[in-house]
Amino acid sequence: MLVYPIIAGFGVRKWLGTENAGIVDENAAKMLFQGSVMVRTLQYRLKLALLATAPLAATVLATSFGCNRPATNSGIPANSETSTNLLSRGTRIAAQGQLLPAEGIIRLVGTPGDRIGEMMAKVGTDVPANAPLIQFASRQLRELELKVAEQKLGEAEAALAAKLHENGQLVAVAEQELALAKAQLESANAQLELARSGSKSVDIANQNVERMEKLVKDPATSTSVSRSSVDQQKLQQQQIAAQQKEAELAAEHSKKLAEFQLSGAEKKLESLQASREWINKTSPLGSLKTQLELVRFQYEQTELRAPVAGKILRVDGSKGGSVSTLPLIEMANTSKMVCQAEISEVDVQRLQVGQKASMSSPALSQPLQGVVVRIDPIVGTPQYRSPNPLAPVDYRVVQVIIELDSPSVALADDFVQLQVDVAIDVVAAPEATAK
Repeated sequence: MLVYPIIAGFGVRKWLGTENAGIVDENAAKMLFQGSVMVRTLQYRLKLALLATAPLAATVLATSFGCNRPATNSGIPANSETSTNLLSRGTRIAAQGQLLPAEGIIRLVGTPGDRIGEMMAKVGTDVPANAPLIQFASRQLRELELKVAEQKLGEAEAALAAKLHENGQLVAVAEQELALAKAQLESANAQLELARSGSKSVDIANQNVERMEKLVKDPATSTSVSRSSVDQQKLQQQQIAAQQKEAELAAEHSKKLAEFQLSGAEKKLESLQASREWINKTSPLGSLKTQLELVRFQYEQTELRAPVAGKILRVDGSKGGSVSTLPLIEMANTSKMVCQAEISEVDVQRLQVGQKASMSSPALSQPLQGVVVRIDPIVGTPQYRSPNPLAPVDYRVVQVIIELDSPSVALADDFVQLQVDVAIDVVAAPEATAK
C-alpha cells in the first residue's frame, strides 16, 4: 500500500514534465485533469491511496504537483494560490481563438467562364466603397451590347413619339370636326325653330280667306268683294303654306344631317383616342427597356467593385486567368476586430459578458487585450486545435466573441484569421459585481 502511491506520484510527475523544475503548468494540469478519462481515473485512485497512507501520501502528492515549498503554520503550502487555482481550475480560462474582423470577411467572386482583363486590387491596401478591383475580359463585348440596346431603345422611343404625334394631330382635327358638327346642329335646330315659327303666317292667310268668303256670301257685302279677290287670297294662302312646309322640311333635313355629322365626328374622335392607347400598348418600348436593364446588369458584372470600404486581404488571380466559382478577392473592414474563442463546456458557468481577456501568439509583438461581448448558446466540437500535443480532444466547446480594444486592433488588423492563445480573467466583471 505504501509503494503504490509513490510510484503513481512519480508517474504523474514525470507525465506532467515537472520532474526537474518542480512547477506544474496550471493550464496543462487543468487540461489533463479535465479532458482525459484515463487521467481522471488515475487521479481518483491516487487520492484514495493517499487518503489511506496519510502523511507519506500527502508528501508525495505535494511533491508531484510542485507544491513542495515551505508550509505556513496552518499546514497549507506557501504557494497556496497555485494549489487553490489548480483545484478550482484557476482564476483564468485558457482557450484557443482566432482573430477576425467584427463584420466578417467578404469573399468576392466573378462570372465563371470569364477571364481577368485587368487586376487593380493589391493585397494590404485600403480601398473605399465601390472602388473597382477587377475588370473582366468580357467588358468590351458587354459594352458593345449595351450601346446596341441603348440605340434600339432610342429608335423605338423616336418611332413611338412620331406615331403619337401623328395621332395627336388627327385627334386635333377630329375635335375640330366635332366642334363644327355641334355648331351645325345648333344652326339646324335654330332654322327648324324659325321654320316652325312661320306657321303663324299660314294661319293668318287662312283667316283672311275665311273672312273674304264670308264677305262674298253676305248679300250686304258681296258687291264690295269680288270672287277673283277671294281666289287670289286662297292662292296666296296656298303659297304661304307650301313655303312653310318646304322651310320646315329643309330645317329638319339640316338637323338630321348635322346630327349625323356630329355622331361621325364623335366616333372618329373615340377611334383616334383608342388608337393612341393601342399605340402605347403595342409599342416594344417596355421590352426594350427591360432588355437594356439586363444588358446593363451584365455590363456591370464585368467589373468587380468593393461592396464596402475595407482592406484587401487576399487576391487569387492574375491578368488573363480564368474565373471559376472560387473567390477572387477577400476583403474586410479591419477597423474593428474581434477574437472568436472556443471555451470548454466545463468553464461555461464561469463566463460572463464584460470579463477581460488577453490574446497572445508568436506572430504578435505583444499580447492583445479585449472584453467578452457575447457568449453563443450553441455547443459544438472545437475547430481550433491546441498546439499542445497532450491537450484533450474529446470535449465540447462554446464560442465566445471578444472585442479588441483600439490599441490591439492596430496590432491585429495585419493578422486576420491568426490562431491565438486566449486567457480570460474569470474574476467577476465590474458590471456583474454592481448588479
